[in-house]
Amino acid sequence: MARAIRLLAPSAIWLCGLLAPSLVLADVPSFVGKYSQPRSQKYIQVNDAFKQARVLEKLAEVLSTAIRFPDQVTLTIRECGQANAFYNRQKRLIVLCHELMENISVGIKRDFARISLPGEVDRSVAGAVMFILMHELGHAFVAQFDLPILGREEDAADQIGAFFILNTQHASDAIAGALWFFKSKTLFYTRQHFSDEHSLGPQRQSNLACWAIGKDHARYSYLMHGGFVTKQRAPRCRNEYLQLESSIYRLLGTKVDLPKR
Repeated sequence: MARAIRLLAPSAIWLCGLLAPSLVLADVPSFVGKYSQPRSQKYIQVNDAFKQARVLEKLAEVLSTAIRFPDQVTLTIRECGQANAFYNRQKRLIVLCHELMENISVGIKRDFARISLPGEVDRSVAGAVMFILMHELGHAFVAQFDLPILGREEDAADQIGAFFILNTQHASDAIAGALWFFKSKTLFYTRQHFSDEHSLGPQRQSNLACWAIGKDHARYSYLMHGGFVTKQRAPRCRNEYLQLESSIYRLLGTKVDLPKR
């Protein structure tokens, strides 16, 4: 996991595609980073690596340069007792759990090792974590600006996160990591799965793949061959992405320094 962790700090620069060069930090930045002390020895070592690389500080600085929130949001990494990530509305806190990052690192290394070129595994790990961070940032946007949501907020957070990721330099790494993260973890779906606040993993895979194809068909057409999008849906992906883009600009255009269309 160490190499992937070292990639998370420079991967904050992925977000620079959303920034105007002339922007400067506000007197009170929209984001700050805060570390908590884990209990498990293995997470203590990881936590120290994050601190040494100043991962949270760099992420907070880049996000603060691009986003103007009414209330400050704290980015933190902590031992949670479960593999999870979440946004706490009351405390205005985005939490990435050590357990989740460990699961992602172990799983991607296991599943990608034989089919990936050197470096791709670590970039995919970093990409998955960055997509999850952008998803939680989507929840922060909804809460901070009281955005209107028709449907499930989790789907809206996926859309916001996908837009940000797709407009960065290393979108392919984030997509690869996120598609792995969303893969089905069961052969049988029950009422509990259907009642979950999140869409099913394979549905989230198809949505992300479709938006990517809609943004840049030439670059992401391989996702069609990978079976993530059906031939029936593929022709609609361009309009789906344009609708997503239009919604982001209408809802967030005065609050975030978005890339030029």
